[in-house]
Amino acid sequence: MSQISLNKRKLFTTSAEEVTAELVSEAVELHQSRLLRGYIENENMYMSKHDILKALFKENKLYIKRGVIPRFFDEIYQYK
Repeated sequence: MSQISLNKRKLFTTSAEEVTAELVSEAVELHQSRLLRGYIENENMYMSKHDILKALFKENKLYIKRGVIPRFFDEIYQYK
């Protein structure tokens, strides 16, 4: 029987009294099978590499007021 579960907020929960090597291994397996796949599939989203920003920047149609978004101009030049 599984001692680790994933709640609706994607947090690991357990009813175990103490942490064992088996418990940690089970948590790692659960993470790899359910959570890690989603992160890899959406890596560009997590890294702020949105396709719409890239397209607008290349077409000179992206307008941002300077000073409103800190570090935006440092990060946006990765799309060139």
